[in-house]
Amino acid sequence: MPVSTPVSMPVDRPRSKRRPFPSVLFRLLFPSWAFFDAVHDVPILEARVGTEWRPVLHAPGRDAAAVLFHPAGTAHLALQSLVDRLAVECEHGTVDPVTHALVDALVARAVQAWRDVAPEPFDRWSWRVVVIDGANPADPAKRVLHESAERHS
Repeated sequence: MPVSTPVSMPVDRPRSKRRPFPSVLFRLLFPSWAFFDAVHDVPILEARVGTEWRPVLHAPGRDAAAVLFHPAGTAHLALQSLVDRLAVECEHGTVDPVTHALVDALVARAVQAWRDVAPEPFDRWSWRVVVIDGANPADPAKRVLHESAERHS
């Protein structure tokens, strides 16, 4: 005959120890956002077309509907997380070829879009990942983490 294991029942708090409903509702709607322990460097992906370095990723605009549905913002966050991953890999000294190829394809797509609206033709471009101090973003000093070879297209 099989032995049955006892089922544990949840322990109910006494009424005097329960939180009032408005307090619980407030904690559900406004959780604690104190989960960042430090401000880190911010990686930025830049591309050089000619002699000018330009940022590749730009945060999309937002409207009231963006609170519920914002695919452009989601795509921007995904692409920025790819740049963040490459920055971490560069700092550790081991760059994954897949990450590098994905960032290269991202920049190639941006360069093609710039080429379509450029006043003069260009055929050389490169890209780099730079970081700025997250605690002091107004400081113009940039540290280059990775720079690609020049491309011809």
